[in-house]
Amino acid sequence: MKQLESFPIENPCQQICRFNRQRYCRTCMRHMDERIHWEEYDDEEKRRVLRKCYRRKLAYKRAAYLQSVAERQHAPTQPTPRQLDLFNANKRKTPTEQPKKVTPKDDEESPQLSLF
Repeated sequence: MKQLESFPIENPCQQICRFNRQRYCRTCMRHMDERIHWEEYDDEEKRRVLRKCYRRKLAYKRAAYLQSVAERQHAPTQPTPRQLDLFNANKRKTPTEQPKKVTPKDDEESPQLSLF
């Protein structure tokens, strides 16, 4: 006798049932009929349903992965715009670019306004 057979098989329901068009729960991957008749099944039938659910979940994840890969391959390759910040830190400076020095001339007034 295997150790797995000596323990009762718990219901895999997570109380978050959401069914797709084929009537499979998206959380536990059981068909609606399997969910309704779960308490009537013997342990061997419950194990069979759990194995099916595991395979369904793997197939669902694989299909979602393949779909995302296909979408990335067919998506137009456009550069994403860079987000500008308040201080223009994203602006690239060329090595020859020198910052301009502002020096007031002796005969000009200061560009500052007088407050009083």
